[in-house]
Amino acid sequence: MIKQIGDVLQGVCREEGIAILLVEQSTSLVLHVTERAYLVETGRLRASGTTAALLADGQVRAAYLGTDAGSKQLVSELGT
Repeated sequence: MIKQIGDVLQGVCREEGIAILLVEQSTSLVLHVTERAYLVETGRLRASGTTAALLADGQVRAAYLGTDAGSKQLVSELGT
């Protein structure tokens, strides 16, 4: 279901040539949909950058994706 929502959002952006501000707690949806992300925790910006750069950052991955097999699969699916 999350992937389907992400696909719809990406399609709208591509077809309409618009940007969408997505405020979401589902890390997998955000990383599936975005080209850039801003990680905000308790009202403070903790990290920002391209999705690829954030996924390559070990501290970001550990804090927001965990270190289990599921997070490794997500990173693999997103191509980083």
